[in-house]
Amino acid sequence: NEINSKQMTYSAAAIYGWKKSDNLMWGIGAARTYRLGELIYVPVFMYNRTFNPKWGLEVLLPSRAAVRRNFGTTSMLLLGYELEGNTYYLGENSGYLRRGEIKPRISYERQIKNFIWLSAQAGIRVNGRFNVFSTQNPAKNELAIISNTLQNPFYFNISLNLVSP
Repeated sequence: NEINSKQMTYSAAAIYGWKKSDNLMWGIGAARTYRLGELIYVPVFMYNRTFNPKWGLEVLLPSRAAVRRNFGTTSMLLLGYELEGNTYYLGENSGYLRRGEIKPRISYERQIKNFIWLSAQAGIRVNGRFNVFSTQNPAKNELAIISNTLQNPFYFNISLNLVSP
């Protein structure tokens, strides 16, 4: 009904980088994030490199990294991982759900028309945490109100993406 500060999380990252050529970009910075379900401040390192027309890397450590295999200019295959997560307010007398997972995955992306791309992704969701706490940022020794023992399911995702030229 009403949005208040208990319901809000915000993340930010600042990266200062260099584009040495069309085949090499890198940068360093810092991030405030809820990856893996808790508020953390981490240094970040970005490195995008195309070694030749077929192979490259797309890295934003510690959040994600992938080896890229290009099949021309309109399709690519990526093999890598991504860290995901956030904290969700569940309401008065309910607490905060802290969710975090690591997703090793493979993705295939193909241009459909101009700036519209189709992406198909498959992988496994490795559960890091999926617990409820009474506060958004609990102390290290605070016990969870609800603890889960989720398994690590396989997943599949299809999406349409708008990609700038």
